[in-house]
Amino acid sequence: MTTSVEMGEAMPRAQVLLVDDHPIVRQGMARLIDRQDDLSVCAEVESIAEALTTVDRMPPDVAVVDLMLEGGSGIDLIRSLHLQHPALPILVLSMHEERLYAERVLRAGARGYMMKRESPADILQALRRVLQGELAFSPAVLDKLIPPPASPDDPTSYDATLSGLSDRELEVFQYIRQGYSRRETANLLDLDVNAVQTYCTNILHKLASIMG
Repeated sequence: MTTSVEMGEAMPRAQVLLVDDHPIVRQGMARLIDRQDDLSVCAEVESIAEALTTVDRMPPDVAVVDLMLEGGSGIDLIRSLHLQHPALPILVLSMHEERLYAERVLRAGARGYMMKRESPADILQALRRVLQGELAFSPAVLDKLIPPPASPDDPTSYDATLSGLSDRELEVFQYIRQGYSRRETANLLDLDVNAVQTYCTNILHKLASIMG
């Protein structure tokens, strides 16, 4: 049997909606994405109203959203998109400090947060991860989102969630909680640092259920 790949037919490309109020950013991202064999920009918009209308009119496979938009906050847009289109993966691409916003966008319904200063390769990898149903965060965000050690002054408890972690996830979780970086954790557990990042992503996915 001859497959479409063997016949040289192009595989379907995931359709990406870009939402950013800076034309130069949209154009740069569009050029980067359109050079990929598996990704294509279906629309570029600069406001919340345009984004909502575009998603209703021609639903994309994934949305890339900035936090500061014409007509309001990107977080408000994420909430609206998640409410109206819960299956739509959303990746935040922002210049704003991740430690202030990453947890908020996760709660709002985004599946990833990348800083604009990250490399094109890392941004594309994050885009593909959210398309696959995974969480995607920059390394700095991963280190900040794993909760710190519990203290008497901290009412938040993750004990119920810990029971749902695998043995290896629990090991990684405990090291990160103690303040070890992902690379240090990888060395201590004799793992590749990318494997530790995957474990962190899985942990965050499970913690997301108690973040509201």
